[in-house]
Amino acid sequence: MERLEIDPDQFDGAGQGFAGDAEQLLSIWQSFRDSVSAAAAEGAGGDEIGGIIGEIHAAIVEAFDETMNSLAEEMTEAGADVQEWAAAHREADEAAMTEFTRLAGELGA
Repeated sequence: MERLEIDPDQFDGAGQGFAGDAEQLLSIWQSFRDSVSAAAAEGAGGDEIGGIIGEIHAAIVEAFDETMNSLAEEMTEAGADVQEWAAAHREADEAAMTEFTRLAGELGA
């Protein structure tokens, strides 16, 4: 059986990375959304069909914007959960080491 090693510091770093990735994702989306919105407004035209196309585009962008914001929020929360898990694991390791050190001292080792 292979030995399982868990490095809480790596998990903590990964959790921090989730939050950073979420911010980067939102930044990229917002930049893309802004550039496309301007082009879409010009491309739709001012007639009735253009107005309908513009409304459809706006509805799609709004729905996707909500999705991206929700995704970024979930990624940030997942990162925080991973960081909490890493901290709890680190604390459990330290508590176990303290207890084994105490027991070794009592046994004269």
